[in-house]
Amino acid sequence: MTAGGILIDALISCKDEKIVIVPNIPNQFIENHILRAVATDIKDLYGNPADQVLWEFYVNRSNLYWHGGDIDEVVYEGNQLMVTREIRNQSGQRTTFRIDDYPDWMEIFPLEGGLDPGGIMQVRFIFPSNLVNGFYNTTINMTTVDGNEPLKVDLRVACKAPEWELDPTAYSYSMNLTLQPNIEGTLSTDRLDLVGAFVNGQLRGIGKVQYFRSLNKYLVFLTVYSNVVSGETITFQIWDASACLLYGQTVETFTFVADDLIGSPITPAVIYTNNLVLRKVQIHPGWNWISYNVNLPNPTVNAALATMTKPQGGLIKGQTAFSIYSSGINSWVGSLGNLSHLTMYQLNASAFDSISFVGTPVDPSTPIPLFAGWNWIGYLPQYGLPVTQALASLSPLNGDIIKSQLHFAQYVAGVGWVGNLGFLSPPNGYLIKLSNNGTLQYPGNNIQDDPNINALQRQVFTQDDLNRTDLDRKVPVQMNASRWSVNPQQYEYNMNIIAIVSPGNESANLLDANDEVGVFVGQELRGMGNAIYIPALNKYMVFITVYANQVGELLSFKWYDASENAEYDLVEKTGFQVNGIWGMADNPVVLHLTGTSSTNDNDADIKFRMYPNPTANYLYIEFESAVNEEMAVKVVDMLGKEVRSIPFTANSGINILEWNHLHEMNAGVYWVRLSGSRGEVSRKLTIIR
Repeated sequence: MTAGGILIDALISCKDEKIVIVPNIPNQFIENHILRAVATDIKDLYGNPADQVLWEFYVNRSNLYWHGGDIDEVVYEGNQLMVTREIRNQSGQRTTFRIDDYPDWMEIFPLEGGLDPGGIMQVRFIFPSNLVNGFYNTTINMTTVDGNEPLKVDLRVACKAPEWELDPTAYSYSMNLTLQPNIEGTLSTDRLDLVGAFVNGQLRGIGKVQYFRSLNKYLVFLTVYSNVVSGETITFQIWDASACLLYGQTVETFTFVADDLIGSPITPAVIYTNNLVLRKVQIHPGWNWISYNVNLPNPTVNAALATMTKPQGGLIKGQTAFSIYSSGINSWVGSLGNLSHLTMYQLNASAFDSISFVGTPVDPSTPIPLFAGWNWIGYLPQYGLPVTQALASLSPLNGDIIKSQLHFAQYVAGVGWVGNLGFLSPPNGYLIKLSNNGTLQYPGNNIQDDPNINALQRQVFTQDDLNRTDLDRKVPVQMNASRWSVNPQQYEYNMNIIAIVSPGNESANLLDANDEVGVFVGQELRGMGNAIYIPALNKYMVFITVYANQVGELLSFKWYDASENAEYDLVEKTGFQVNGIWGMADNPVVLHLTGTSSTNDNDADIKFRMYPNPTANYLYIEFESAVNEEMAVKVVDMLGKEVRSIPFTANSGINILEWNHLHEMNAGVYWVRLSGSRGEVSRKLTIIR
């Protein structure tokens, strides 16, 4: 019988001193179950009745099994994680498998397959970068003819901890503390929580929460360093990982005494938070888009920015007011008198600096009124959120847009937010353009338990999706480092472009994985975008943020073809507009190739190139002819055998020949030869399947 008391058929036999029980039922119904055998009416050798005997067995007879153990991982918010496990065949026959059900917060590849006897197959589990802080748990079942093989998955997505670094060799003395952090009335039991010890704002010690089974306690063993024997006052900051909060200072302080010991494993010293959190904002030279998510006790500009060490020459502006720093009176002056956590600010700084905002946490669901047109908004939650979740309270229309200093996303009706901005996070500021008035309310603190946050609301198609997988074909895609990069802090304004690249006047899209489009003013790079595959629209597009300090600058474009490792000039030019939007996600701008490329072709007098390459279905052959003439394209294999010949009449100027019969040829490497009155030029072509 099963452990639940259900009787099953079995063949039972006795041999010598053994009882052999063979279940007479397909293995798929009992795999990974506990079976129980009970012997009753037992008598000893003298005929005396004995107690019944019970045996229990765990069934593990499947041909295929998971190797590598359950998945138990921690990943920091905003990062992608890939974990691998193996499926192994321990039988003597080929066995197939499939994985049918898995949650929307992970991708699995492959989902089905077959293994020969002794075979091993690697399975990738990919957790995307747009998961919210919290715990994700499930069991993945591999279905085989022998039943289900379970794999337990426990994933924790954690906020990024403070970047505390300490060099103990810089100090002569130390003391030791055994602590228990009490976070707003609750003793910490989170192993990702941290305690930092400070003297006059300088980090002097770092300790993490550890569990000690023998004591059944969570403790922090903290060593504090100094260059004086005694007298310095030690303060503490506590990082609450589960809430993504850094508490700025505890109620308790201690005096440093070299070689002293405070607390013990039996009676640790308890340190208490005081509900004041610290939000530290790093400032770069030039323009910074910032916001903060604490209630400041004094929101005046001078008090809020008092921790800046190099404010000279600075300027801070909101959507309707601004102030500048006057070195003569050591003060911020202007029409911007008070700051608010409901809005973002653009801060122009002359040097690297930082701002420490200390106050009580704001309610992330505080309503933010929004109006038709552009709005400058702050980010209130203490944790990052995917764009779709963060903006779930709005009812956007087709073409509405949200952007950060680096990235942006546009709303496509029936699809959702599309672009390279996939994640909102503190302490960044954002601009949002809406067609209608609305009210923004970020999700509250219990977002993981919110039934309104469903699978669709976690969905956003971004650069992170391309890094993770081609969602339509389920094929992993690897991203190369960007060919171009721009420093946005150098510029006050930006605009956004959504585009594809097409040959000549054709509407075909040449963009593919790892391609890029750069935007230039003269020879100066002003923006770039990687090709992003959008499954819902079934095409690659580029989402480009372009930067400038004045209106009207003439923008030109270049396409980087990753398959050819070459750059090509594009025909279109446009003028820069502050917060301009050129193109729509469902109707992108078409950027066309010019007649000559920006790369040199010295193979012959004939300017000749092919794209895309490698290719599977079609090929464009572009070349320049000085006169009208008869020409030919010949395709030969690597042995020199001609497999195709295409005669045609070329016109004077730029010619583009489309060849859409590649499906008739086998995959492999070929040479394409273009011949005319000025000679012959060859290019290598790779056909893939």
